Amino acid sequence: MYCASVLGRFPDNLEDAVVPRGLIREAIARELPPDAQNKATLACDVARFGADKTVVYRRHGNQCRLVWRVQGRDTQQIAGKLKAMGEDDPLVDTIIVDDSGVGGGVVDRLKEEGVRQGQVRIVAFNGGATAKRADRYVNAIAEAWLDLAAAFKAGSIDIDDNPALTAQLSSRRYILQGDRRLKLESKDDYKKRTGISPDDADALAMAYAPTSGKPNIRWL
Repeated sequence: MYCASVLGRFPDNLEDAVVPRGLIREAIARELPPDAQNKATLACDVARFGADKTVVYRRHGNQCRLVWRVQGRDTQQIAGKLKAMGEDDPLVDTIIVDDSGVGGGVVDRLKEEGVRQGQVRIVAFNGGATAKRADRYVNAIAEAWLDLAAAFKAGSIDIDDNPALTAQLSSRRYILQGDRRLKLESKDDYKKRTGISPDDADALAMAYAPTSGKPNIRWL
């Protein structure tokens, strides 16, 4: 707890961590080419004002990169930035936005204006909604995080060296409930325990959320 809260370091031996630091280091060192057969996805965890950050990750196949991280922007500014990124990057065909809280305003603005004349799909992600595999996961955010963890374990993800992301991934916990479903530590509990918000990791996890006809998303 001292290492995490005071020194900002997270040990390797957290048995209930979603992603061990060793796997994160391997993913940082790994160099995987973008998948030429797939389009790219932007995933945005939205914050407004306060200490939390708005974070956008771009996933192109197995390659994931931080493309925007900012503090203190309103929803109109965030929507405008996402629209610009979607229109300037011809490979982007999907933008996933956290639909809970203030993120709903971003989703509505993108829906209203459209991105690249409607060619870019806008996906509203609700982490508290039912998971696609409801027999395995308590909710959609647990499914997204643990699908992301599976990519780390399989060696099929290439990430940038982002200290905030490393800290968040290696310190978020999960439990196996009595019904044998996996549950992710809540954001509020995580923030109380560590003193930080998992904004970067939530954005990356959303890039791994199921995005086709699944109950945890709303197509617009």
